[in-house]
Order: sequence, then C-alpha cells, then structure tokens
Amino acid sequence: MRALLTADWHFSSYSQDKIDPTTKLPERLSSLCSSIIDMIGYANKNSIDKIIVAGDIFHNKSLIHSVAQSVLLDLVRNYRNINFIFLSGNHDMSNMVGDGVSATKSFDNEKNVTTIHETCQIENILFAPWNPKTMITDLKNGTAEYAISHLGLNGGVLNSGISLVSDIGLKDLKQYKTVFLGHYHTYQKVGNVEYIGSLIHLDWNDKNQEKRFIEFNSDTGEERSIPSTGYKKHCEFDLTSENKDEILKTINQLKSEGHHIKLNKTDGLDTSKIEEEFTVIDKREKDITNRGITSGMSISDKLNRFLEIKEIPIEKRDAYRNSALNIIESISD
Repeated sequence: MRALLTADWHFSSYSQDKIDPTTKLPERLSSLCSSIIDMIGYANKNSIDKIIVAGDIFHNKSLIHSVAQSVLLDLVRNYRNINFIFLSGNHDMSNMVGDGVSATKSFDNEKNVTTIHETCQIENILFAPWNPKTMITDLKNGTAEYAISHLGLNGGVLNSGISLVSDIGLKDLKQYKTVFLGHYHTYQKVGNVEYIGSLIHLDWNDKNQEKRFIEFNSDTGEERSIPSTGYKKHCEFDLTSENKDEILKTINQLKSEGHHIKLNKTDGLDTSKIEEEFTVIDKREKDITNRGITSGMSISDKLNRFLEIKEIPIEKRDAYRNSALNIIESISD
C-alpha cells in the first residue's frame, strides 16, 4: 500500500477567527482546506491514491459544526480519485469511555472514504481507532507488520514538553516495524513509533514547528516526510538589541504573508514603536510568587515547586503532578 499519512486535522467552525477574504472561511478552517488540497496535489503528482488520517478529524468532542462538516464533505467529494481512510480519534467520539459514536460516521456512505470504527487489518497494516476499552489490547496482540492508531504513548511528548504516563509503551509494540500515531501534535520519533503530528498550526502551542505529512509504502517500508504548505503559521522570536534589525526584516515578511507573530523581549530594549504592530512580551525573569516559582519555568517545574511549598510528602508528589498535568492537557486539547 502506498499512502500519505496525516493526523489531527481538528475540523471545527473556528468562529472566533477572522475571515479569510479569499475563501470566506474562518482562518484556521481555510488553512486546513488549503493544506489538504496541497497534500492532494502532492498525491496526484506522485500517483498516490490513498490518504490515511490517524484520528481527530473533528475537533469538538460530541459536537459537529455544520460548516466544518460541509467543508470536509466538499473536499472528499471534489477529489473522488483519492481514497480516504478515516481512523476515529478521541476528539471524534461522543464520549470518552469506549462505547460512544464517532463523528466520522457521517462519512460512512461516501464511496471514496473508509471509516474505521473498530480495529481491523488492511493488507499488512493494523488499524486501531481510539477506544480505551480495546485499542491497547488490540495493539499489544497485533501481528501485522505496521500499525496505525491514535493514543498517547509512554515516552511521547506533548506540545508543552510534558510526557504523560500511559498504559502502553515501546516494549508493547516491538513486534511492529513502525507504528504511526496521531494524538500528539508535535512530530516525533520514539523508537519504532512515529507521531505524525498535526497538519497545520492550530494555535500557539504549535509555534515554530514545521508541520508535515508522511509518504509511506508498506510494501517496502520506505517513508518520506513532506512539509505541509498553505497554512498560516504561529511564529515566536526572542528579540534582543543584537538581533533586532535581522528579526524585524523576517517578521515584516511573515506579516505580509498573513502569519501570526509574537516577540519576546529578554533585555531592556525599547520596543514602543514595534508594539504598535506586533505583540511584544517582556520575558525578563522575575519571581512571580516570591517562593522560587519564576515565569521562565516549565509547567512541570512550577508544579514540583508548588508541591514542595505545600509540603506534600515526596512519595505522593508524582501522582499529584501527573493528575494536574492530565487536567491541564485535557483543557488545552
């Protein structure tokens, strides 16, 4: 099987976004369409007729926005030469306990779409959609050469840089040549596991990342990472007295292309004129609590220090911290 692999499209109305004057769609919805069309163009140019989406086709759990569904239906119907395989992700489900309905059911009757709601094997690839009751066991017991699923793996890293504890790790997937996953939006490889990452910058959590899709041949095992195009980027720069002139040239070009810019001021540089056009954040280190918790710390480090301040017993801190990180991540999702 030759296919393009992608994940985490997160189709939604994005009604709070400004409207793209060309497409008349909210900016992120327009970016998704543009990037998917570019990816289809790559597929056509390279005689590839399959695109596999490894979960989270939709964004809002238990809710489908009509504009998002309409736009995605139009894409599928306008490119009948492409066979799409939609794997359900956690954001596609009506509940999180494993017996919900997937939003991708609305594509069940599209002739060029295969919607995967239960674990199955197609050729030499095991497809395991998101289901907390079955997917981990199915993956552990799978015998295919390759697997595609949507879950968090021990050792995988979120956009925030946090790695959460999961019920499945590399040792459970060693029988596969490669496992391709959706769920974490940052492209990364961990052993024989590869997170495809989201197709576009969905928010500031994706800042400065190069988004991509993967060209994959399951007959030979060959794969290529192809940069995504056609979307509005979120770009963040550290601005200093030394690099000011160079950074200004770069950000003015990016702004002219419609990308989002954020600047961090790390010294006493006067940015009053720049602030008229760009967001500038003063990132000079300061103690925000007078207790050793500083603005430059990671979320995990802040939580560790907070638990110390509250004198939580050492043996309980990991459980408290992981619970807090899980809550923070579920909110950010």
